[in-house]
Amino acid sequence: PRPGENLEVTLFWRALARPDRSLGFSLQLEDAKGRRWGQRDPGSYLSDEWEPGETVVSWLRVPVEPTAPPGDYYLNLSLYDKRSLQALPLLDASGLSQGTRVRSVALRVPRRDVPLPSDGLPVQHRVGLPLVDGISLLGYTQRPDVVRAGERLFATLFWQARAALQTEHDVVLQIVD
Repeated sequence: PRPGENLEVTLFWRALARPDRSLGFSLQLEDAKGRRWGQRDPGSYLSDEWEPGETVVSWLRVPVEPTAPPGDYYLNLSLYDKRSLQALPLLDASGLSQGTRVRSVALRVPRRDVPLPSDGLPVQHRVGLPLVDGISLLGYTQRPDVVRAGERLFATLFWQARAALQTEHDVVLQIVD
């Protein structure tokens, strides 16, 4: 799928025993660095009605963020207890824990056919700052809105190039008080 489209997913579940709790699952589309570019958490998952040996099929659409850059992505599947929201260990055929998520093979997300219009971007703080070589910083989004010393700040910078770049540029992000 391209950015802004949906990744079509079909999951086949087989209950080996009746689940002892209500289960939920989550699908996350992540790049190689672990950044999330899409997620789907189906709400109508009736695992507590399963019978042993029953096969259940789930057809899902995982939206790919419109701003996702081209590259390789992975679809991660995790299972959790709906009441506590605690991730559950995934077991292999021998009953050994294999972690709390299953990762797919690499999926290729190609470049958009048409650039995303700048007014369609989820920019929290618009800046409109022209820089060198026809590059502009359109703005940024940060979360959380307020951070204290020692906490993590996640920032997304939105850039626009008005022409093909002839040289590479480095970006230094400095937070000042």
